[in-house]
Amino acid sequence: MAGIVPDNQVMKGSRLWESANGSPFGYKHQKKGEHMYQTLGIAGCILLLVSNLNAQIVSYSFTGAVGNESSFSPDNQPAGAFASSFTRGSGVNGSSAADAFSSSAWSRGELALDDYFSFSLTPASGYQVSLTELQLDERRSGTGIRDWVARSSLDDFASNIGTVVSVPDSLATRTDQSISLASGTFDRIGGPVEFRIYGFNAESASGTWRVDNVELFGTLTPVPEVKSICWVAGGLLGFSIWRRRQC
Repeated sequence: MAGIVPDNQVMKGSRLWESANGSPFGYKHQKKGEHMYQTLGIAGCILLLVSNLNAQIVSYSFTGAVGNESSFSPDNQPAGAFASSFTRGSGVNGSSAADAFSSSAWSRGELALDDYFSFSLTPASGYQVSLTELQLDERRSGTGIRDWVARSSLDDFASNIGTVVSVPDSLATRTDQSISLASGTFDRIGGPVEFRIYGFNAESASGTWRVDNVELFGTLTPVPEVKSICWVAGGLLGFSIWRRRQC
């Protein structure tokens, strides 16, 4: 009879679907598709959350320091990497400062390549690091530096990371001074990276400059294995073929 669809057939748009066993084939597959889209949506959200995670990787709080130590250990070692001790360059001298890391004899003019604070991070075998931010607190004496800047070993300390930071003529501690590393240069690093923090333009050779609460942010992740990548690629290809056949 016209207008009546048999029990083993269902209409989808202008197309008639029929199952081999009499079940509403189109309806079941529609339901399966909905579940798959939900699963893929959840997985996508999780991957997006993980990729945007900005966690503290290593910190140097210098608790108990007297300021003039030749080196000072990090607060802890991150899982999946090794953080070096905090040190200074050969062009500056250690100076006293409680619970901080301090130096004198900073360049009175332009940046001097031996006048810096330094630390490094080395991912463990099978890991890579993507860095997003370097933070620190800093304070100068009355005749200390007036400018500072950070550089890295990725270009052999040839260029500044961001712009030079001007230090006001003040004895106050400036907290959470931030250097962005989110340019892409510091993504998926598989080897060691060293950071040097240069102070210069000091008002006197006896002037001091100290840093505290130095923190490095980013993510440490296992390097994807080729086998895992192939499984993911194969799964995406299979899903693409399945979708084409259902359309």
